[in-house]
Amino acid sequence: MTEHTIEADPQSKEQYWQKQIESWEESKLTQAEYCRRNGFKTSKFLYWKSKLRKSQRSNISFFQIPVQPTNETMFAESNASHIRIIIRDRFQVEIGPAFDPGTLQKLIYTLERL
Repeated sequence: MTEHTIEADPQSKEQYWQKQIESWEESKLTQAEYCRRNGFKTSKFLYWKSKLRKSQRSNISFFQIPVQPTNETMFAESNASHIRIIIRDRFQVEIGPAFDPGTLQKLIYTLERL
């Protein structure tokens, strides 16, 4: 069994391993079985999985979404506290008391598809 070789370009390596990790997740195999079937050293697979996950977490961006207060949200503002939503270790959304529920629903829908 020989291990796959990849071009020397670091970005190509990252793309290659990202595709492998996505393929493993879709396969529903254990990491060890996926590596065995594809000729990878498990340690190398785990290294790249960890490296790419850390990289994804460090690429966090924040966007401010303007809110038009309504009677509903103004009432909620006086009775609610902040909410934090974390989606699959990829996104963290903090919501203030006057956040519009419809906008929140659209935001979650969008994030789930990224």
